[in-house]
Amino acid sequence: MRELLEVSFVLDVSALGCPQLKVGDNVWIHQDRTTAKVKCNSTEETWFLACNGREWTGELGNCSSVTAQTGNLTGGPSAH
Repeated sequence: MRELLEVSFVLDVSALGCPQLKVGDNVWIHQDRTTAKVKCNSTEETWFLACNGREWTGELGNCSSVTAQTGNLTGGPSAH
């Protein structure tokens, strides 16, 4: 007689890499899987970011103001 074997498992699916950066119209971005170069269209201000897991790290300025921002750069809640 044949027995049926029941198997259960959990599958976790998550995206790899950092999300697309969300910035204003006055900004030019070159982004790949591990780095991003952000530059103001109206000035030569340029910032370089690195993808750390699923979050961008580094310093990102504001093209209308030179004040720098740090931390979560995706516009959403931090994934910590």
